[in-house]
Amino acid sequence: MGPVLLDMKAADFSASGNITLNVGSFFYLSGNVAFHKGAKYVGVLLSNPLIAAQDMTAMTISATGVDAFAGLNGPASNANALGLKLTNVNFGLALLSPTAAGSTTSFFAMKASVGSVSLVGITGVTLSVTNLELDVNSSSGTSDVIDFSKGPFAPMATPISFQFATVPPTTATLDFTTALVRAHGIVTVGVGPASITADAFVQVATRPADQTKTIAVILKSFSVTLGPITKSFGPNADGITPVGAVFITGQGTSAQFTFQNVSFNVGSGVQFTAGQLQFAINTSGQAVNESFQLDATHNWALSLPAGPYFRLEADSTSLVLTIPNAASLTIMGSYLIQQQTVGASTVTVIAASHLSATGTTGSCAACTNNGGLSFQITDGQAAMILQSGGVAAVFSGGVSVTAGPIKAGATADIELNTTSANVDQTVVVGGSSIRINVPAGGYTVNLTNVSVDIGDPPFLSLTGNFTVQSNPNNSDETFYGATNVEAFLGSGPYRNPDGTVNPRAIGLVITAAKLGAAKFASTNKIAIYAVGTVKLVGLDGLTLSTEQVTLKVNQTGQVINNTISLSSANPAPCDPNGALCVGMPFTTGGFISQISGHLTIDAAGIFKVGGDFKFDLKPSGRVDVDVNNAAIELWVPISGSLKKVFSLGGHANFSFGGDTGFQLSNLSISSITLFDQTLQLTPSTTPTPPVAELASPFDGQNIRDVDLNAAKHIDVLYTSPGGTGINAASVTGSAPKITLTGHVPASLALSSASQPDPNNPSLFRYGFTCDASLNGACFSGLGTDTMVQVHLLAGAVSDSQGNTNVASTQSFYLYDPVNPTPAPPIAKARLSSPQNGATVSQQTLTARETQTVKGTEGYLDVTFDAAGGAVSGICGDVSGTCDLTNSLTPILGLSGPGAAKLAQYPDLVTKLGPTTYRFFFEPKAAADPSEMFQAGEVDVEFLAGAWQATGVPNVTGGTLSGVHSFASFTVTGTAKDMTASTGDTSGGDKSSSPIIFKGPSIGIADTSFKDGKLTITISFGANEAGLNFGGTSGLIGADLKGILGTFEVHVDVLQALQALNDPAKLLKAFSVGGKFTLNVASLDVNIPNAITVKAKGIAITYDPNYAENNPNGGPQKLVVIQSASIELPALNGVKGTLLPCGAPTCTTPTPGLTVFDNGFLLGVGT
Repeated sequence: MGPVLLDMKAADFSASGNITLNVGSFFYLSGNVAFHKGAKYVGVLLSNPLIAAQDMTAMTISATGVDAFAGLNGPASNANALGLKLTNVNFGLALLSPTAAGSTTSFFAMKASVGSVSLVGITGVTLSVTNLELDVNSSSGTSDVIDFSKGPFAPMATPISFQFATVPPTTATLDFTTALVRAHGIVTVGVGPASITADAFVQVATRPADQTKTIAVILKSFSVTLGPITKSFGPNADGITPVGAVFITGQGTSAQFTFQNVSFNVGSGVQFTAGQLQFAINTSGQAVNESFQLDATHNWALSLPAGPYFRLEADSTSLVLTIPNAASLTIMGSYLIQQQTVGASTVTVIAASHLSATGTTGSCAACTNNGGLSFQITDGQAAMILQSGGVAAVFSGGVSVTAGPIKAGATADIELNTTSANVDQTVVVGGSSIRINVPAGGYTVNLTNVSVDIGDPPFLSLTGNFTVQSNPNNSDETFYGATNVEAFLGSGPYRNPDGTVNPRAIGLVITAAKLGAAKFASTNKIAIYAVGTVKLVGLDGLTLSTEQVTLKVNQTGQVINNTISLSSANPAPCDPNGALCVGMPFTTGGFISQISGHLTIDAAGIFKVGGDFKFDLKPSGRVDVDVNNAAIELWVPISGSLKKVFSLGGHANFSFGGDTGFQLSNLSISSITLFDQTLQLTPSTTPTPPVAELASPFDGQNIRDVDLNAAKHIDVLYTSPGGTGINAASVTGSAPKITLTGHVPASLALSSASQPDPNNPSLFRYGFTCDASLNGACFSGLGTDTMVQVHLLAGAVSDSQGNTNVASTQSFYLYDPVNPTPAPPIAKARLSSPQNGATVSQQTLTARETQTVKGTEGYLDVTFDAAGGAVSGICGDVSGTCDLTNSLTPILGLSGPGAAKLAQYPDLVTKLGPTTYRFFFEPKAAADPSEMFQAGEVDVEFLAGAWQATGVPNVTGGTLSGVHSFASFTVTGTAKDMTASTGDTSGGDKSSSPIIFKGPSIGIADTSFKDGKLTITISFGANEAGLNFGGTSGLIGADLKGILGTFEVHVDVLQALQALNDPAKLLKAFSVGGKFTLNVASLDVNIPNAITVKAKGIAITYDPNYAENNPNGGPQKLVVIQSASIELPALNGVKGTLLPCGAPTCTTPTPGLTVFDNGFLLGVGT
């Protein structure tokens, strides 16, 4: 050994070398370790600025490339070793102690790196850590630590550094400012085929402000492996934001995880991607704002509001769901779910921005051709705030739906606030700010730019703006509004994509410039106001148009004059005449239910129809229509210009809907014009009686017995068609107004009527009670015939002018399900002509009499409601006509004074349509055919089980038997359903015409629709008609009394529709059939000194289709004369008579003369 020079100038100790360390046979260390202790450090500063600087001595220990093992049977090289192995460990450790006498504190700091950490000898579980870095700054005997950024350790002074003999060499400098324990490395834990790998950062630190301990676990990236599948998260694109961070303090835990470019598939049916997925939570009551040094150059801050707090946000997401050959769904957008508790209140926020979605059922071809569905949402954004007091929410965006031939789209704007406080907050999601600004208790649903198309090309289109919103001043009231609504029905589209009218569109256009409605939740009452027009387009030669049509309904009893806005950009109060605002017009709470307007139809200038109309909806679903100031005109080209050759003026009533189809109730004609000759007629002055109709239950309803027993009442609607109003006292009086028979208990008692709704003076209520032993179950749905027949008694009710009602009969049915279910369907029959409850004149019914194979007969038309199925069991003959003479189960029967001279059961039936049949009744023996119907009530009973409805949907076996039911109508001796002239009328020019009519009348006896043809039977009559030749001297004349005749007008509807743009062909669709009847009570013909003829009971009939309609019948009867006489004074008073033949001479009563199409038959002649 050569000479050694000792040149140290201060106290110093250093030692280094390779060592092997065994601590209790549990910890092993081997490698190069260096020790050093030098001069003391003067003025060392601690992390607590209140503590004075101290002098300290320091010892440093450093190691490079050290291997270590902790466990059993070590070191790691032993075959039976079981524990944790660390390799390539580099560390620098500083131990510092104050030099002050009596000091018991000590300080230490360390920086270390570990090449790898792994488990040894442990199977089933794997653990590895690579690139592990450790930082420690701590103390003993105090909570303070050394601040290595100040005093003697400042960067410009003498910091403590360690040199590691790595390749390349590295230096570690102690630069800690607070107490901490920090570790960073890549950790992998595996169990079998599954493993998790994370680039993790762990730090235990002390906050300088309050000296509280904190723990932070930060994941810069991690991956999950399951067999052959590996999914990685991070590092994020900015290189700074960690994938996840967990921060723990004494007050709670906070965390945030941010995943970028997330994607996963579940088979081929689910595909999900997200540009960024972020989850955050804070369980403490304090806000978090902590900064972490992730590496030598990057810091990252965790900032969260005070908790409890939860947030989940997914930005730029795409979710694709696919079910092969069935459905697909794609949703894109950014989403937010956030919950925070402030004080005692928990607030949850749910929001979405940049929302778009498309979905289909089936492939594209299936959607288009097989009734599939597709939808699309565009530019959507939504936000919702939920708290203990309710919810506040907004939504806006475009929505479109295609379902087979139906296409619909709209821009939606929805606002809702169910809380008791105004809400005005802004939510940020996906970089977009969404403001929720809704008043307390308010809600609004605005649908603008609505477009609905049905068909391709569309035959029905609907456009407009719609809204549903609350009344901010009354939480019980909801408003509904619409403006600029346009509906198109026909061959379209009506408008081109640019909004212009399609010149090829053909159909009906309905516009509603304004529509407003109000509904009260507490009473379920509504008010409606609408204004609009109707017109036909694209049909050359045919126009249909309306002047302003107005609908007004107010059943609420409230004044409703609010304005309803359809745009959040134009909130109420707004201009009621504006494009997006509706003004309600009800300045009083009076009851009103009215739709009115003027309708005009013009077919090429040839056929014109116009009038003022009103509609009235009945409880059964039937709509009654009243047309006033009606005008029907027929124009033909004459001498190069159109000339009016025929016109009718008057008033009409008809009904449609419910289960009765279309029915013409009344046609009163006020004038008839032929060319330039006008016959002025005066409608019958017979008062129109009040009408009674079941309201609840309504006529024909099938009601659950429990519901009726709970209601404890039956409601009846009394109306006055004459417009005079009902005399309420006549209804509420003690005399019986209605009676109930059928499936009712004997103890049932009805109370006097009351008026339950002051806003509906036409509604009257009858309460009912029954024996106490029934426990309130007065009505029962058990049994085979559960019909309840309601008799609305004649003369029981009057209007304000003293006109009383006629009798009518209506019915309802009861059912009793095991469990509450919708009312099961029933198969029922209804009178369609005359209608149930109608008043018909004897004259009209006589005019309807028809020649059949059985002779002259009267008839009734009946419509069968087959509950969605087909009518069966009435007539199965292919001809549509069946003989019922020998029927063992009659379908219906007649009774009552009005049918006293008619057979009880029909002998013949003819099918008029799919569900409508005509039943013929012969007169009783010795009854004059002209007197078959008598003045009085006609009661019609439909027998149970006499017919069937087959193929009924949702019914086991698909078959229902017809139920038992009743109907009635009243026959009057006065022709109130005819119109007549007030005096004598000439058959032409008054100065020269020899024809005089006294009291002429005209009316509609019947209507029917079969095989595309509308048949109108027109009846005409006169009290007396005369022929007078010779002026006032009356030398030659004839006098006919009691005249009644009929003829038919046929309209080929299909031909008329096809000829709408061809006026010349349009007239061919109208024809007057050859069938007619003429009845004359008496005839007197006088030619002075030449001949006198008298006859009574003359009936003339002719049907050109008689043989076709009656293939097995006898000869057609053409003329019948009950009696006649002739006298020829010029031939010495020669006389002859024809008289009826009766018993015992004739076994069958025979008129004086009967003429057939193949011969004649005489009674008794002299």
